[in-house]
Amino acid sequence: MEKMTTGRDVYETALHLLGEDSENPELADYERRAAPLINLLILDLTPLDGRLKAQRGLGGPEDGGGTLNHLDDAVYLEEELAKGVLPFGLAARLLQEGDPDQAAKLLEQYEKSRQTAGRGRILPIRKVWPL
Repeated sequence: MEKMTTGRDVYETALHLLGEDSENPELADYERRAAPLINLLILDLTPLDGRLKAQRGLGGPEDGGGTLNHLDDAVYLEEELAKGVLPFGLAARLLQEGDPDQAAKLLEQYEKSRQTAGRGRILPIRKVWPL
């Protein structure tokens, strides 16, 4: 069974997007703010998550991503949202006051990733050349 994505996984990915390392003691404020910000982003992504789960037969639109009490709690969003969308939103929110231009770029990437999530489909291979 695959390990669930945690808030810490999202936080560390967001730090990598910012070119930072979680070992940096100057980032204690980022870590303190991360769980509440992730919770806000989960609320934003919950409708999309519900639609993706319903399409895949994994639950209904009312099923949400839950909330985090701590960064070590699991994020109950579809993996493509938890790993491919959420870190951009968190990185943007963490940078919002310090570097608004970079935060705007990350927020734009968050919105693009959010809009394209779930659009990929696997189609069966079919023969196109006569044998």
